[in-house]
Amino acid sequence: MIGKFDSVEAEELYKESLNGGLDDEVGSVSEAGWFGLMDTFILSEDSQGFVSLDSFGNRKEAERAWADVQRQYAEYWGEFDSSNGGHA
Repeated sequence: MIGKFDSVEAEELYKESLNGGLDDEVGSVSEAGWFGLMDTFILSEDSQGFVSLDSFGNRKEAERAWADVQRQYAEYWGEFDSSNGGHA
């Protein structure tokens, strides 16, 4: 698919996320990317504005993947803070 979204489903869920459909979110496209959890899906948007969708078989799998996203994001910020003398 040409454009900002990697699938039609990604586009539909992204639009839904803009209307408060997310269960949780972390990040910013201007930093290490934006990630949003929605039921059994994880949306991500990079600094170029491209949106990707990861789909999981059930909520438990999605929550495990979400915990990994949060851990990686926390590690990114920990490394960023320590490389800048503790300043973001």
